[in-house]
Amino acid sequence: MDFSKELLEKSRVKLNITADTQEWEHSIDEAYHKTKFKYSLEGFRKGKVPKAMLERVYGKGVFYEDALDIILQEGYDYALKTDAAIVPVGRPSVDDVDIKEDGSGVSFSISVAVEPEVTLGKYKGLKIEKAVAAAVEDAAVDAELERLRQRNSSVEDVTDRPLAEGDTANIDFTGYVDGVPFDNGAAKDHDLVIGSKTFIPGFEEQLIGWNIGDEKDITVKFPDDYGAEQLKGKAAVFTVKLNKITKTVMPDLDDEFAKDVSEYDTLEQLKAATHEKLAKEAEERAQIETENKLVDTIVATCKMDIPDEMIDEQLERHIEEFKYKLMYQGLDIDNYYKFTNTTEDDLKKQYRDQAIKNVQSSLVLEAIIKAENITLSEDEANDALAKYAEMMGKSVEDFKKSASSQQKEYVINRAVSDKLLAFLTDNNTLA
Repeated sequence: MDFSKELLEKSRVKLNITADTQEWEHSIDEAYHKTKFKYSLEGFRKGKVPKAMLERVYGKGVFYEDALDIILQEGYDYALKTDAAIVPVGRPSVDDVDIKEDGSGVSFSISVAVEPEVTLGKYKGLKIEKAVAAAVEDAAVDAELERLRQRNSSVEDVTDRPLAEGDTANIDFTGYVDGVPFDNGAAKDHDLVIGSKTFIPGFEEQLIGWNIGDEKDITVKFPDDYGAEQLKGKAAVFTVKLNKITKTVMPDLDDEFAKDVSEYDTLEQLKAATHEKLAKEAEERAQIETENKLVDTIVATCKMDIPDEMIDEQLERHIEEFKYKLMYQGLDIDNYYKFTNTTEDDLKKQYRDQAIKNVQSSLVLEAIIKAENITLSEDEANDALAKYAEMMGKSVEDFKKSASSQQKEYVINRAVSDKLLAFLTDNNTLA
């Protein structure tokens, strides 16, 4: 088997492959053995009809389609094995198939997007302005303590008074526009925090003062900029029943609270520790911002021709991550599109620049790793695995036994990335 390579635009290659007579005949034989059970002729058991007999009855090309599938895959695999520089990043496409009438074999072309060649620019000796960590204000500490109170709060039933601001109302409701129920306008046992402003303006306020068991109609108007086109600016009537009232009971912010939720004996100690934690997080964010600025500066000096397939793949990852975040919040992508009056194409446009940036950064960093031969020593690799195992609450021996090869590869690659960032930090001025 022979092949030649043509370089096309947008980091695509065209592989021109030729299989000789013997290789083509071998593919036909393989196709015969693969498909012979589909054929039956009088006088022969199914699967026992000789190949030559089937070719006489159905024509010499009876096995060509399946044989082509075989030879195309073999030719593609041969080209990739022969030329290690070909790293596909998309699905291959086939054209120019020519089965020689004289039986001398078959030729074809396979086009595929490949990982682009990166021409590195300047990645050492740069001067980058270091991001400054934001000062931790008292308000930030107070907000963090408030979140801690919220996490340690309890919920109590309210039975001795009407619904008030801040309570959670458990309701059944059905919404009508022009006397007709509308899509996604009804629910049962829905919990609504009064004052959260999560419903249509005016809805929550009209519930205040209700008693458990009350069932009434509420009239509201959808905002003119509401996400669902058919409801914009429309008046609606909701039939609502109040099933239950609960309230969130927050613990007092005092020394006892500090003892219950932390290792500290006083509230002042907890505040000081919270301030220190937030300051450390601010420093980490500043460091990440500085590293990102350094990488962006390096990428701007490099050249590469990224195939669309790589960008599309990165876009799909962004979309999947976005869908997962919606699911975590109890939402789904179809309702998101409906209420925001957008489509998946709109979402892709929103993420496209970030996808391109991610692909560029990844390719440039990989190129620097190769150019500088940044690898892990055996001790460094073992240390990386040990740290990850400790984070997972396992001994390194147990982790090595139970972890998949993909998990281990992830740990090693992350350690290589950390070593690369250390190299870039050491070889550039961050001030």
